[in-house]
Amino acid sequence: MRPSVPPAADDDIDRRFRAAVELHQRGDIAAAAREYEDLRHQVPAHPELLHLLGTAFVQLGRAADAIPFLEQSLILRPRYAPTMEIAGTAQLMTGNAARAVTLLSDAAALEPQSIAIAMRLGDAHLACGQYDAAREAFQKVLTLDAKRPAAIVGLATALAHLGQPSEAIERLRTCTADHPAFIRAYVVLSTLLGQQDRFAEAEAAIRTGLKIQPGLAEGHHLLAKTLRRQGRAPEAEAAYRAAFDLGLRTPSVLTECGEILTDMGRLDDAEALLQEARKASPESADILTALGRIDEFRGNLDQAIKLHDRAIALDHGNANAYVNRGTARRYGGDADGALADFNQALALRPGMPAAVASRGMTLLSLGRLQEGWPDFKVRIRARDGERDLAAGRPWDGRPLDGERILVWTEQGLGDEIMAASLLPDILARAAHCTVVCSPRLVLLLQRAFPQATVVATGGTITGDFDARLPLMDAAQWLRPNFLAFPNRHGFLNADAAQTAALRGRYGADTHPLVGLSWRSASASTGPFKSTKLIDWANILKVPGLRFVSLQYGDCNDDVRAARRASGAEILVDPAVDPIQDLEMFAAQIGAMDLVISASNTTVHFASALGKPTWLLAPEGSGAHWYWFKDRSDNPWYPTLRIFRQQRPGAWDGTFAAVAAQLRTWCET
Repeated sequence: MRPSVPPAADDDIDRRFRAAVELHQRGDIAAAAREYEDLRHQVPAHPELLHLLGTAFVQLGRAADAIPFLEQSLILRPRYAPTMEIAGTAQLMTGNAARAVTLLSDAAALEPQSIAIAMRLGDAHLACGQYDAAREAFQKVLTLDAKRPAAIVGLATALAHLGQPSEAIERLRTCTADHPAFIRAYVVLSTLLGQQDRFAEAEAAIRTGLKIQPGLAEGHHLLAKTLRRQGRAPEAEAAYRAAFDLGLRTPSVLTECGEILTDMGRLDDAEALLQEARKASPESADILTALGRIDEFRGNLDQAIKLHDRAIALDHGNANAYVNRGTARRYGGDADGALADFNQALALRPGMPAAVASRGMTLLSLGRLQEGWPDFKVRIRARDGERDLAAGRPWDGRPLDGERILVWTEQGLGDEIMAASLLPDILARAAHCTVVCSPRLVLLLQRAFPQATVVATGGTITGDFDARLPLMDAAQWLRPNFLAFPNRHGFLNADAAQTAALRGRYGADTHPLVGLSWRSASASTGPFKSTKLIDWANILKVPGLRFVSLQYGDCNDDVRAARRASGAEILVDPAVDPIQDLEMFAAQIGAMDLVISASNTTVHFASALGKPTWLLAPEGSGAHWYWFKDRSDNPWYPTLRIFRQQRPGAWDGTFAAVAAQLRTWCET
């Protein structure tokens, strides 16, 4: 359409107007906009000029500047669909979706066959949360052009919001097959799969999209989120960094990456990102509560709670802030306050996995098992990277006579070992049990439970099963209270020949063997659970004992420093690798007469082998729920004795108590 010229314009205005339109048509939009603005001062009430000026501003990303001119054009020319369409687009770009719906609905009534207007109207309905109307708009587009990929994606988005995710995903898969270069389909497909907790599929979808458009910052961000939910934090960080390099450095994305670094224990790096985000958004509750978690991980619980308080004051509806404050309160010893916060988070976001699981762990730590187990079952969804093989067939506590059951352990070797204490009960009830566990544990579990089928994680699982569940979920039915814990002194068995050989090599016939482990490798809780071996001097000075290092990782510097401080000899056996060879490590622990350890995998191994074990347990951050509150024994492990800190970070009293008890142990 050739633009009309203002009727009162002279030849110069006519020439300039046509020149501006030519610039616009050639794609020099900024220059065209400048000419339109100059002409507007001379011809202020011409609807076509105002329409073109508004259009140019929208194309330049200046939607807010465009709106007054487009609205004025509609006053002068009320029933002109192209202006309604571009005005609706500008309103949508500025967040005024309701006005966009009004304008675009009027435009669609004037031009019912316009695909472009129907597409914009569908987008506006989506932005308003009017999903039925959005579905109708996109379906109309598809009646006019059945293969238009943007309409398929829009329809799939509406269907997902209407509770039809399976149909939405199927349409998106068809779209990617028919239009393999349409990147938006991969983005939305990955998003919907992630919302269904189908993270491996979500990752595959967005990786395919990134092969098509490697420079899509949004795609790298989406990839980072799917990797994070699979527990692959280093890869997720790399994807976030790629998004940063492509210019996506918004406060929310910086905060997400900061949260991952916090979970990895890289607190300084996390704080740097969060402070950068805070400069751009100083009143963000999400950023403040994320900074509070860093203080929690540093052991500054009072400061953490203050930051969570500020976050909640800024945003009373921020469920994450309540969960984070509840966690800090729990570690600070305020269990009632923690439970109140978790309940408030659930009032704001019913079923929130992190709130339910945190409430469950708090209740369990207090010994309120029947209340805690149902909530604890939600941890699979609350924690990133947990496997779930349930396939909708959980065990509900019914008799398992004649039934086949599949169980699997969870990440964290200590957690896997503790969960294995439930296997004797399950094997006594079921016709057959298949156990999926870390590859390093397969031989140990096969020796301990020869009647079970033990499969390494990632291995082939064969057969049909009447019930499937994470092994720890069985505790709800098998350990409903403390009286239900069996007085079972060990449930794993080390290789007897290896154990005997090690006892001979270490001189067990002349001195009792005491195994020592003093630190944890956990990125998040390790700093609170770990000790310095040099501080064990009073323990190491107890005479008549032979000390053996059971510490995994490089510990030679620690041992040398402790020898100088105490004068005690500590045997380090280079033939035993506690990380790579759990068979030999189990034999080494089995060779001990007593094990003294910080809260780490060694405690679980020693207790599961039935060895007398003394645990140095932290208070506050790093205190695991399964050591329970205010107990010196532990129902999971009858041979375990707990020596607790009197206050967070203070180990001196704990060391003194262990040294005194060790002297008594030697005498008896």
